[in-house]
Amino acid sequence: MKRWILLLCCILLALSVTGCTGENSSSDSSSEPSSSQTQLQEDPVDPETAAALELVAEADCEVPDFLTEEQQTLYRKAYTAYKQFALYTDGFGSTEYNPVTVEEYDNSFCVGNGSITTWKDYETAMLGLFTSDYLEELNLTVTELEDGTTLRYAHFADYQGQLAFSDGARGSNITYLGPDTFELISQTEDEIRFYVIGTYQDYVENEAGELVQEGEITQQKYEIVLTHTENGWRFSKFALTI
Repeated sequence: MKRWILLLCCILLALSVTGCTGENSSSDSSSEPSSSQTQLQEDPVDPETAAALELVAEADCEVPDFLTEEQQTLYRKAYTAYKQFALYTDGFGSTEYNPVTVEEYDNSFCVGNGSITTWKDYETAMLGLFTSDYLEELNLTVTELEDGTTLRYAHFADYQGQLAFSDGARGSNITYLGPDTFELISQTEDEIRFYVIGTYQDYVENEAGELVQEGEITQQKYEIVLTHTENGWRFSKFALTI
């Protein structure tokens, strides 16, 4: 009888241990983050910014493969917008150039019919691509003359709520050979630094006296910085190779 009692106690003890082990295992399993929890969440875009960004076309250009899909879209749109500051200013594709005067600046302006026609849409879209400090740097140039006069030039300005733009162009680099390539410098949760690399080939004169693109091939690196702000990823430095 004592043996049976002892055997029964052993069985009950084993069941008790197994039950505790199963309970702990279940608890540990539930505390582990799921794959969706460990993935970085994309920053939500407020509807107003999203609507304004729709007015900026995505450039047909190479993009870094180490960026997320969301960041690659941002890069393509920033590429389009940056051209307006670095290559030419045409009011985002305007075909009309109606002269206006903006007293705050010393250069001439037009209003037109491009994809962005209001100052609000311009400001919202650009701040959806660039940091506020960098946008000001891109848009405004202040020149101090020897006589103490200060001249203020802007690519874009607010004209009675309309988007005014200063029509102009510098042209592209005719020695550009392409395509763009990229080199990652550093990447953290708050900042991504990388180079966009342009390939160029000089023009030389051939035996017939013609200029042909058959000279030395060189490469040039330009740094780009993507910064994570409270509103999402924005470019705090950008560059074009063309």
